[in-house]
Amino acid sequence: MIKKISPLKSRFLCISGCFFSIVLLSTVLTGCVDDPYQVGLELLPGDDSIRVRQVDTLTIEAYTIGPEGIPVFDSANIPLGTFTDEIFGETTASLLFELSPGNYNAALENAFTVDTVAMYLSYDVIFGDTLYRPQIEVYAGTGGIEKKTRYYSDYDMNGQYDPVNLVIPAAEYTDSIKRIKLKLRNEFGQSLLQTTGLNDSVAFTTYKIDSIFDANFKGLYLKAAKQTGDRGILNIKSINLAVYFHTSSDTSYMTFSFSPYDDRYTVHGPLGDKFIKVFNHDYTGKISSMNDFSQQDSALYLKSLGGTQVKLVFPSLEQLKQQIGRVSVNSAEMFIPFLGDLDYIKENYYPNQLGMRIYEDGFSYLPEDVLYQKSNNSIGNYMNGSIDTTAMGYKFILTGYIHEYMKGNITSNELRLFAGQNDTKIGHTNFNPSFYTRMILAGTGNPDKKITFKIAFTYID
Repeated sequence: MIKKISPLKSRFLCISGCFFSIVLLSTVLTGCVDDPYQVGLELLPGDDSIRVRQVDTLTIEAYTIGPEGIPVFDSANIPLGTFTDEIFGETTASLLFELSPGNYNAALENAFTVDTVAMYLSYDVIFGDTLYRPQIEVYAGTGGIEKKTRYYSDYDMNGQYDPVNLVIPAAEYTDSIKRIKLKLRNEFGQSLLQTTGLNDSVAFTTYKIDSIFDANFKGLYLKAAKQTGDRGILNIKSINLAVYFHTSSDTSYMTFSFSPYDDRYTVHGPLGDKFIKVFNHDYTGKISSMNDFSQQDSALYLKSLGGTQVKLVFPSLEQLKQQIGRVSVNSAEMFIPFLGDLDYIKENYYPNQLGMRIYEDGFSYLPEDVLYQKSNNSIGNYMNGSIDTTAMGYKFILTGYIHEYMKGNITSNELRLFAGQNDTKIGHTNFNPSFYTRMILAGTGNPDKKITFKIAFTYID
């Protein structure tokens, strides 16, 4: 028989249950006010304890190395020209690139004669002498550019172009404030218009014209001629070419453009023109300590465009790992002072961030997603490398790198420091094949300004 409970008893049991729950919750919460660092210690042997230790005496070796070829990208900014720096020597920026035909012209199906060939280079800024305009040379490529190959800035152009300059020097001039016009040889225009596929109206209605044209036209090579006096590096924004010709009955023209982000045939995927930024660096009589691993110099030299980098080595890192075993790294921070006062830093446009990569023999640079660290601000970064104008230097957060090294997931004790730029596509600092920058930092042999490296870790004693 089921026994009914009176409403009074029901209310009493409800209140009693709530009271019991409150007492239980209070007991649990009271237990939570204990020192969180003591929680779980009863599971350890009685003679074990957790300790935090800091190491700031780790040996660091730092060397200036170069030139160092870097991956080329960023078609929106193409350096072109020459610049000589009293400390970093001479830098020459040139370009090997493909072209895309811009318009089909039925007149090409008939006999034609070229009248004029004009190339237009638009730019926005000049590093160096703002009045400088380079004497540009144009050559026909002979080797071509592979679509699936990843090219580097130290690409060897020897044998990759016809040595006959296509520019008619007397016709070179600036026809507006930020555009340079070059007149090219008519015979070049004649051979260009005879490239396989250009007289095919069917090919021009499909995406195939680009692949047909690229297979038969090996591109153009632009470089700045050697000149004396003040010089600079232009930032090229666009390249266009027009060939004007006539037939027995009419006059017409054909256009070509450097279209690295060609979206005309999006249904078939991206078909942009390939390009190789080529940078040459002459350090004759400059930076005597470069590539010298026998001494620790008082200064470190960084230059973009595949110039100089800094090789950082931690020779005693493995010894530290063997001494302390597996630990949890709480923080690892390195600070490198720059040489010169704040006015010098501003005058030379020191970047807000420097780039850093783990270097492994046989794997030039580890992939960007290794130990990827995203900042909380609008500028993504990799191991940070942020400028600190108060402390007068750059700060690097190497916590992830040291932690993974101690765990054995990374075996390299060498890093590469370089003059980078913020790359919005990958979300952190990447190599800089786009703008000329250079800076001087304190080296490990500097008696006045020291590189510091502090590691804090937790371990069980």
